[in-house]
Amino acid sequence: MSCKADQGFPNLVKPRVASLVLDVKYSPTVYAVQTLWSVKEGTFTNLTCFVDSNPRTIVRWKKLDGPLPIKGRESNWSFLLTKVSRSDTGIYQCQADNGVGPADSATISLDVLCKNNSNPPTIQKTFDEKVNVLFGKSDFSLECKAEGNPKPHIRWRRTNTNLYFNNPLSFSRSDYQTEGEYECVAESVGFSATVKRTVVDVIGRPAILGGPDTLRTSQGSSLTLLCEVNADPLPESITWSWRSINGQEVVLSGNTFSGLDLTRRTTDMGADGILVIDPVSTSNAGEYTCTAQNMFGTDSRGFNVLVEGPPVFVIAVVTGVLVVSIFLTVVAGICIARKWGCVCCKMKTGDVHVPDDNKHPPLPKQTTVIMELEDFAGNIRPERPHWAEKDPYAINISYHHSAMQNPVHADTERRKLYSDENRPQRKQIHGSAYNRGAHHNPVIHSHVGNYRQTKEKRLPVQHDGWADAVDLF
Repeated sequence: MSCKADQGFPNLVKPRVASLVLDVKYSPTVYAVQTLWSVKEGTFTNLTCFVDSNPRTIVRWKKLDGPLPIKGRESNWSFLLTKVSRSDTGIYQCQADNGVGPADSATISLDVLCKNNSNPPTIQKTFDEKVNVLFGKSDFSLECKAEGNPKPHIRWRRTNTNLYFNNPLSFSRSDYQTEGEYECVAESVGFSATVKRTVVDVIGRPAILGGPDTLRTSQGSSLTLLCEVNADPLPESITWSWRSINGQEVVLSGNTFSGLDLTRRTTDMGADGILVIDPVSTSNAGEYTCTAQNMFGTDSRGFNVLVEGPPVFVIAVVTGVLVVSIFLTVVAGICIARKWGCVCCKMKTGDVHVPDDNKHPPLPKQTTVIMELEDFAGNIRPERPHWAEKDPYAINISYHHSAMQNPVHADTERRKLYSDENRPQRKQIHGSAYNRGAHHNPVIHSHVGNYRQTKEKRLPVQHDGWADAVDLF
């Protein structure tokens, strides 16, 4: 570490520098590059540790499982063996201490192999090919022992898996999930692994998978309850009981109520009990209990079944469709009734719709005039209106040449028709008058009796202050 002072005028005053050495002391840290050495008998071996410390420390070696070989030599951080023998096999420790803080150490395992390589791992018979364990037993273990040169490494695994367990194989609590085939595997450097199998067979009372459960279903649907039973030996019986919402408890059988079906099937781990209700009704609600039994004991599981009515959305959809159908039917009926009603009205009144482009003024309302005729003969025809510029063929406007004309009778028939004995005395006629406006007289069409007169006469007719001439027939 240094400090420099400079006034900025190097030609006049030279800079000055002061230095300081900082020495930090710390305790040693020891580690081994290789913690396991496997060497052949009679070869040279160098066991080495690495140390990081300040100040520098001296490394001391010792053998944890016996005396340090006399033929060995310590050199700095290494321990040298010129020719190793089988007695040199063991665990060596290098320890460093520099007086600053705690000391540190590392271990190295040395395995000396025989020259002829004729000692593969051999597993001793410490367990049977099949081991029976009582269900629920705690602290159960299996130990595997093996010999070999070099010393074999022993582990456990399930058959046909790569999941390994330490030796001994231990279980805190035995259950049916523990049951299966296991392998003890002994491995040595330079040799193939040695394997020995055993079957762990758990026996005891039934165990039903799962706990209490609540199921919701709807009326009319199908309900299935599954009771999975693990047991060795197999359960002697799997029974179902039902407690209704009213508190009535019944042991179920195939004919307890309609739609009930009870079955049983065997599995690898025991047996299954299956309850099916199809269709479900609201009276099937309640608590169902499955009970399994064998020579070691029993186990049970409950199912709380809630039955609801038809799904709300189904009711809503059906109701909506029904309402829409009724509404459309009513609307269609009203439209048809209006359509036919308008047609009938037009047929009775003779009204015809006038397009918007018709330039004629709207027709006046029809009025009825009662007139008395005496000694009239001939045709009643309207006088030509004063608005000659109007279209004579406009709809519903009557002119003298557009009125219906009666056929002309022969003179003899006309005289006969109007003889004194056939002449009507007094008749009332009903005429249809159309008011043409303030400057026009009404035009009247009249009909007298069931016969026609051909003799023409004109008569003035007063109607609401307006005069017009009519042709009588």
